[in-house]
Amino acid sequence: MKLSTVSRSLMFAGLIPFIAGTIAIALKLDSWWIINDIAISFAFYALAIASFMSGTHWAVAQLLENRTDLLFHSNLMVLLPWIALLTLGDGSTFYFFLAFVFFKQYLLDRKLTSQGVFGQPYLRDRRIVTTTVCLSMLFVAGINFY
Repeated sequence: MKLSTVSRSLMFAGLIPFIAGTIAIALKLDSWWIINDIAISFAFYALAIASFMSGTHWAVAQLLENRTDLLFHSNLMVLLPWIALLTLGDGSTFYFFLAFVFFKQYLLDRKLTSQGVFGQPYLRDRRIVTTTVCLSMLFVAGINFY
C-alpha cells in the first residue's frame, strides 16, 4: 500500500474517536464498554491529537533551517491546552480553546504548504479533518455550556 494511502486512511480513522465521543457526550453517556469516563477520555484524546499535530511541526522545524518559530509554536500548542485542562477542567472554555488550537495548527499547515513543505492533497485532507474536529469541539463546548 502506498504511503499516501496509509497516511490518508489513518488521518480519517483518527476522526472516529472524535465523532464517537461527541455522540456519546451528546447522549450524556458516562461510560461505555471499557471506557470508565467518556468525557475525560474524549478530552485526553483531543489533547493527544493536538500534541501529535504539534509534533509534526516540531519535526518540520528539525528538517528546515532557521525555523525556531515552528519550535515555539509546537511547544505552545502542546502546553497551553494541557494547562487549560488542568486549570479549567473539561468544560466549554477548554473545548473552545481546543477548537482554536486545531484551527491554528491547520493555518500553520496552510502556510507550510504554500512554502512547499506539504502537498495540496495533504492540505485538502487536513481541511476536512480539521473542520470535523473543530465542529466536534464546538459542539461539545456548546453541550457543556448548557
